[in-house]
Amino acid sequence: MKHAAFWEFEPKDFDNVIEKVAKVNAEREESPERFPKILFEPHIMKGKFKGFTIVDVENAGQMANIMVRMIPEMKVKYVPLVEAQKLIKLRQKMKK
Repeated sequence: MKHAAFWEFEPKDFDNVIEKVAKVNAEREESPERFPKILFEPHIMKGKFKGFTIVDVENAGQMANIMVRMIPEMKVKYVPLVEAQKLIKLRQKMKK
């Protein structure tokens, strides 16, 4: 299922976050099945220490693998995404 992954960290932790992201990326290359698949590269919001990415998640363990590797410096929140057309069709079906 597709998720928006929102993340943020304190400016003082920037160097630690960079190191942790590098480690996760190396692990992802060795064992991609252990992590969510990146569909939209991570983007940081200008002037802030937060951002987001879009990922495809097969199981909750993949989300947990990212979260435990990034704490305590980075907070990560996953929000499930539903295609608007699917939701519209479901709503129309329910109204019948």
